[in-house]
Amino acid sequence: MERLVIVRGFLQSRGKVLMIKRSPDDSHAPGHYELPGGKVTVGEDPRKALEREFLEEVNLRVEVGPPLETFSETSGDGRLHILEIVYMCRFVDDSADVRLSPEHSAFRWVEEKDLSDLEVTKITRKSVHVGWERNTDTTGKGRDMMNGAKILIRKPEPADLEAFLDLEIRNREHLKPYEPNRPDRYYTRDGQRERLERLIRNFEEGNTYGFGIFLRDSGALVGRISLSNVVRGAWENCTIGYYIDHSMQGKGYATEAVKEAVRFAFAEAGLHRVQAAVMPWNLASIRVLEKAGFRFEGMAKRYLRINGKWEDHNIYAITREEWE
Repeated sequence: MERLVIVRGFLQSRGKVLMIKRSPDDSHAPGHYELPGGKVTVGEDPRKALEREFLEEVNLRVEVGPPLETFSETSGDGRLHILEIVYMCRFVDDSADVRLSPEHSAFRWVEEKDLSDLEVTKITRKSVHVGWERNTDTTGKGRDMMNGAKILIRKPEPADLEAFLDLEIRNREHLKPYEPNRPDRYYTRDGQRERLERLIRNFEEGNTYGFGIFLRDSGALVGRISLSNVVRGAWENCTIGYYIDHSMQGKGYATEAVKEAVRFAFAEAGLHRVQAAVMPWNLASIRVLEKAGFRFEGMAKRYLRINGKWEDHNIYAITREEWE
């Protein structure tokens, strides 16, 4: 199935949100006001695409923040999956003037009370209302809603190699009862380089979304979390796995990381369900899942081979409806 990703930005200043109007001869929603944005090219980072669209459409430099709302639908013939993501944005330079591209005929800074007077799509109307509800800061600089209070999760970069290598070596013995057996090469620089390259490639392809868990105040890597086995179509599902450095446990980092990964799954990846499997005796991980809103679905006998043995696992899950 072909996938089309569209990104738009909610940019607010002094209680008003920027909206633009397409020229009458444009085939997409002619005459409608909409949030700035456009299509994401294959392999392009959605946030970078939105930064580009703001420059091209309205001549503004913005910093793209957390996702605000996401809309997902499949074409009638089942050949195209359309994902539209609306992000919170903030000014990089709030002194710049709006200058429209030829594809647009007008722009307005719209107050909430005036939205009902504009011709907008249902998606635009909902996104703007959600933005006003969530953004209590009327200075136009937005609010950080994606990251936890103590940690942030982000896609690994090649520069993270040494940090990941150190994390894996430091936790090798601690993780043995919780993970599959790994070859010695996994704990080498080359092994971790290959793993990072694979994580980055899979992230871009949408097969697995792997993240590092970093402290917000120091930037130190304290764990990893991944959304794996991504399945599209009728299921729109993934599985979640995570761990925190053994020396940093008991501080709430895992719960925050799971919540942020779930937010990513639903608000940015457009998935419908996230599943977790945990061994029944791992009470700490069960508490993390319960705090993050997961519900118990049942036990899967001999579900995964952990440390050389097929282990029973409790299955937990959360769907978009429960998260919203």
